[in-house]
This record gives sequence, C-alpha cells and structure tokens, in this order.
Amino acid sequence: MWCGEVGLTVINCFLDSSIDFVVVEENEKRFEELDNRGILVVLGNATHEDTLQKAGIENAKGIVCTLPTDAENVFIVLTAKEMKDDIYIVSKAIDKSAHRKLLKAGANKTISPNEIGGQRIAALILRPAVISFLDVITRAGDVILDLEEVIISSHSNLVGMKLFEAKIPEQTGLSILALKKKDTTTFKFNPSSNEILNDGDTMVVLGEKEQVEKLRTMVNI
Repeated sequence: MWCGEVGLTVINCFLDSSIDFVVVEENEKRFEELDNRGILVVLGNATHEDTLQKAGIENAKGIVCTLPTDAENVFIVLTAKEMKDDIYIVSKAIDKSAHRKLLKAGANKTISPNEIGGQRIAALILRPAVISFLDVITRAGDVILDLEEVIISSHSNLVGMKLFEAKIPEQTGLSILALKKKDTTTFKFNPSSNEILNDGDTMVVLGEKEQVEKLRTMVNI
C-alpha cells in the first residue's frame, strides 16, 4: 500500500488486528516515519515488480492498493496479478469509471472513500439513531466489539451440526449476525437455529476479540 491518509487508516486497523503486513512506500520521509514506528516497510515504487518482490508478494494473501491515482492502482493490480494470479486485491477507486477498470484489471473489490464518506454523512442526517447504535456496539466504552468473519474448516466438529446444536453464543458470548454458505455470494441474515453448518461456510459474528478467537479455535477442532 502507498501510505496516504487512506493507507494510514488501513495500517492502523491492521495493527489493531495484530496481523502481519508489509507497507510499500516511495516517499523517504514517510518511509522513515513508518520504520520508526516499528512497521515493516519497503522503500520503493509499488508499481515495479522488483519492489513487490522485496515486499514478499509470493507469500502474501492479499494486497491493498491506495495510491493517489486510479491509473497507478490499475497498474499495481495488473502487475500483482501477473506475478501471483490468485492474490486477493482490494483497491481504492477515485473516479466512478475506475471501479469497472480495476475489476477488469483483476481487483477483487474496489472501495471509493469519497462515496463511503458521502454515504456516512447522509446516513447521519437520515438515520441518526441507527448510526449512533452502530457506533455504540462497535465501541462500547473501553470495550471494542468487532464484526468478524469465521470460516468453518473441513475437520471441524461443527460440520454437520445444526446452528442451535453448536451452542456458539453460549460457549463464546458472540452474536451470529449472518451465515454465508460455501460457494455462494449471498448472506442469510439472522440465520435459523436449524441451519446446518458445513465445511467452508462463513459466519459473520459480533463480539470481542477474545470471543472471536475462541470461535476460531472451535471451528478448527
């Protein structure tokens, strides 16, 4: 990622989630600032193959593209896909037409910070109670609740169980908000207690980090 304002927000979220990541930064001053914070960073241009190799693209599960222009982000997507065709890519999009171009280049998802910001502002006017509620449940005092996705592994004891039999809320304290069956793109919100869990199904849950980790352990046993 290029470390503009959007990139910095992504970095801070990754730090909060304690995941491994590498930042590619071309600006030497920003490179030093990140390095001084103890963040793993590579100095170079993210559109160049040798820079992506230094950043360890062969071992990466995904790439976040947040360069300041759509053209640069498209170029990174094309380069990254050529180097590793199964890598998952999320890219910032600035112009409305950029979404289609980025997806055609190989991006899996595109995000427009301007559109999201505008939608958030409108929602605060149109649905203030709903937004306030979401703010409360995701940051309740000193306790931070996160929306997380947890995928059921093939060797999990939960495979073949009905949702009520798994007793996930009782054992973890999590709320199960939605369920996405394997090889589908749609979510079943507030899933039925009789829903059968299978290998590869994804549960969207709300709770504290420790509770989510407990569920991740459950789905892998």
